[in-house]
Amino acid sequence: LVDWKPRTGELTGEGPLTLRRRPPGSKAAQSPQVLRATRLKGDTLRQEYTLSGPVQVEDPAERSWFRGGDVTFNAKEEWMKSPSAFQLQKGDLQVKGEELRVDGKATTATIGRNCNLQQGADGLQSQRCQWNWESQAVQAEGDVLYRRRNSDQLTRAQKLQGQLGPEGNVVVSNPGGRVFSQLRVPRRSSPPQPQRVRSKPEPIEF
Repeated sequence: LVDWKPRTGELTGEGPLTLRRRPPGSKAAQSPQVLRATRLKGDTLRQEYTLSGPVQVEDPAERSWFRGGDVTFNAKEEWMKSPSAFQLQKGDLQVKGEELRVDGKATTATIGRNCNLQQGADGLQSQRCQWNWESQAVQAEGDVLYRRRNSDQLTRAQKLQGQLGPEGNVVVSNPGGRVFSQLRVPRRSSPPQPQRVRSKPEPIEF
């Protein structure tokens, strides 16, 4: 049951609800976005809506889906936020975390707690992170753990910035502390030469 008041823009709906939407500029043959929720409340004049969880979003054209709790979004300003735990996938990237905020104009997603990104063989865990799905740039802070399975690389630090994926550069830094990086390399006949220990930690680029 959906109740809409055109004069005030007030929109309410009791579920379960299923909404279908075609983004502006999409082709007629393109599969629509499908949204499911238990309740809807919003303002059609401001184009701002709140969906009560569990919320599910499917976007076949973008190879994307979302699963989470309550979601608030503004279709005009192109932003979305959700304070609850969530899971999403966009293309080859899988994301888990809490306190999600998406800025469609800036093409960025910010995860405020328990960030977990997985793209192909690369994986990133941290307390907080931000990801740009256009440039694939990523920034992470707090107990960062970065895995790169193709080279059996494991890196721990407090900050990370760069790009996920086999061709992306990753710069890791740990202000005032140490950076731990573990690599698996082929054996060689001669013993490794000792390396000079730096007095201050510097960012490491892979």
